[in-house]
Amino acid sequence: MKKTILLISNHFPFSPGEEFLKVEVDILSEYFDIILAPMNATGKRRDVPDNVVVCGTLAKRIAKLSTNKLQRVLKSISELRHKIEIIREISKNLYFPRKLAEIINYSAIGNEIVNWFEEEYSQKKIKVNILYSYWLLYAAYGVLKIKAKHKEVVCVTRAHGSDLYSYASNRYLPLREYILSNIDKVFCVSEHGKSYLSSLFPQYADKVAVSRLGTLDPKIVNEGSKDGKFRAVSCSSLVTVKRVKLIIKAISYVSKRTCKEIVWTHIGDGPQRKQLEEFARFELGKKNVKYEFAGQLPHDHVLSYYSSNPVDVFINTSSSEGLPVSIMEAMSYGIPVIATDVGGTSEIVGEDNGFILNKDVSAKEIGEMLFRFINEDHNKIAAKRKNTRKKWGVGFNAQKNFTQFSSELLGMCS
Repeated sequence: MKKTILLISNHFPFSPGEEFLKVEVDILSEYFDIILAPMNATGKRRDVPDNVVVCGTLAKRIAKLSTNKLQRVLKSISELRHKIEIIREISKNLYFPRKLAEIINYSAIGNEIVNWFEEEYSQKKIKVNILYSYWLLYAAYGVLKIKAKHKEVVCVTRAHGSDLYSYASNRYLPLREYILSNIDKVFCVSEHGKSYLSSLFPQYADKVAVSRLGTLDPKIVNEGSKDGKFRAVSCSSLVTVKRVKLIIKAISYVSKRTCKEIVWTHIGDGPQRKQLEEFARFELGKKNVKYEFAGQLPHDHVLSYYSSNPVDVFINTSSSEGLPVSIMEAMSYGIPVIATDVGGTSEIVGEDNGFILNKDVSAKEIGEMLFRFINEDHNKIAAKRKNTRKKWGVGFNAQKNFTQFSSELLGMCS
């Protein structure tokens, strides 16, 4: 009989969001039975393997909590006597309302996760071996409150980017030491993340490991453009941290230095879309530039785009990242990458398969890199494409990475 994992996600298997989690769940399900509990269950539901049970009741509880903020505050206050860690966190932040509000959120959501688990699984004598929070946020705290009652259960969490680097996201991340002291393992998606977390909490460094994400082998290589055009693709949410405006400025810059037709496609949507479309109309109204905001595409459509359209370079200009799955996907097709050196990006992008740029790079500098790509010797470009595919295979093959992750989890609950 397989062991059982309870995995708490933000959205998955509902879309949009966490598309990259599907591959991991598919492979984990070969080794475990899985209870999948999203904290938000709106949107279209994706298919999951037969031994993955999707539980929507946690999302309903949290949605109800979100609509009644007063109830959330009062309930959290009433249970403070049971939560020394919350009292300590509040005492350190008495004069910071925003931080106090986030502490209350952690406390309230933690309560709901514990009460939900007791009703759905503990009281029904349903055995759970591993509690797995996909993010080092609210659910990580919640599963530890479950573990306080069920000490035999193994607790793990992943740590990515926005849930890890408080300096990068300008986000208050409470209860870090409490989580690190009680969790069984934190699996960072990059070496950079592991080093960062271990340096903050050296006393818990032995609990911090690296378990990279990955993408499936498409078994297709993107050959790039053969018609004299230069095609660039970016794929991200249209939000401030992704700095898509830099890409627009860079393409505007390079279009003035070459007669070659430049085609830029952006995949992804977000609150800045209208603003960026207007900016692009102003900046990219050149005869030799064509561009498209393709919007939010289903994940399989993104992969189909790479398999059926020539792409010469993938661009990521984020000011903060964990280790982007969007880059892994492009690289699996042999597409070279230009990216900023943030989070663990330098672990996947280098001179051998593209260009890694300073975090504070200017649009002109990105444009110069694009100009180099446009004018690079054909043999050198072919070598970069070959190295790109090879680098993906060595470090970011989902089958290999998630099989190894499954093995580690099995070892923890044996």
